Amino acid sequence: SEYGATTLVRIAFKAYELGFPFTCNIDPTDDTIAESQKLKFDKMKDWSSSPFHPYQCKKVKTYYKLVKKHTSVNCVKCESSKANKTCANKMCRQCCLKHGDPCKVTSHKKE
Repeated sequence: SEYGATTLVRIAFKAYELGFPFTCNIDPTDDTIAESQKLKFDKMKDWSSSPFHPYQCKKVKTYYKLVKKHTSVNCVKCESSKANKTCANKMCRQCCLKHGDPCKVTSHKKE
């Protein structure tokens, strides 16, 4: 797209300042942003209409990239720990070792 992450952050921030809702279909992960856009991104975190809720800023050299946030999955057995996303049983390590069938995660293998 001709509009990258920099333009998207600028337009969204202007909508934030004016109190307008904002939606778009532009993928901000294809481009980079500078420190000034990072500050605007941080100011919009608590804004309910922010298009950046599924993204986080990752510093790369002297610029930033917007990357998708990882989704966490609770363990299906104990429901309090986080499951390993590559575990076939969708369990944490302790539950997978106790109750699960063998999966491909190396840390879930019995010693």
